[in-house]
Amino acid sequence: MTTPMLHTQHALFERRRYERVPMNRACKVLQAATHQYMTAQTRDVSQGGALLEIKHSRTLSVGDAVDVLIDWQRQGVLRRAATEPAQVVRVKTISDDTHSESSADNAVAVQLVGVAFDENISLSSAA
Repeated sequence: MTTPMLHTQHALFERRRYERVPMNRACKVLQAATHQYMTAQTRDVSQGGALLEIKHSRTLSVGDAVDVLIDWQRQGVLRRAATEPAQVVRVKTISDDTHSESSADNAVAVQLVGVAFDENISLSSAA
């Protein structure tokens, strides 16, 4: 009989179909619902998705549709043609000042956001 812990570990292993590559690249996230961009940084990337760090007054939720634009070549220009449609699959809020009255004008939440790309990507151009 499988213990719940082993089953959980196996389920986590199975969810990760692609190797994650630690990678720090500037990116933008277009939230489909608001049609507004948020600046972000990649923490790691795989063929199937990415972990992004987003510091913004708006927050994302699991299930949100987004477009991700990553500055693969570190050129400082993000081209719309390089957009990767994705869905938010996990969110972890690191800090949240969005509800603080004293900082209402500068209210920012820091979130780690996992996204799953709609189609697999090639990481060969990200070197």
